[in-house]
Amino acid sequence: MEKDELIQFHTFLLELKSNLGDMFGNNGGGEFLSYDKLDISPNHVYKSRREHIVAIFSLSEGIATLFSNNNFAGFEKTSKRLSQMKEHNMTEKEKELFRL
Repeated sequence: MEKDELIQFHTFLLELKSNLGDMFGNNGGGEFLSYDKLDISPNHVYKSRREHIVAIFSLSEGIATLFSNNNFAGFEKTSKRLSQMKEHNMTEKEKELFRL
């Protein structure tokens, strides 16, 4: 995907996060802590393509975890796989941020 497409997808996932939070009565408690730690939004067009990819995987992981925590079967494996993909795209500095 091109960077502008990634930013559009990032925007879509952020909107989905908001709508799902409203639907489940959850404002993204623990599910989206890793996304919040990244400190990136779709408006940050100056961030690198890789940083938006990590944000997309992080948001996707949080969405899968949100479904899993609300008794939707099968999302545990999806969440774990998205976490692995997120970590694969992270720099060592970003990985250290998550270990703290």
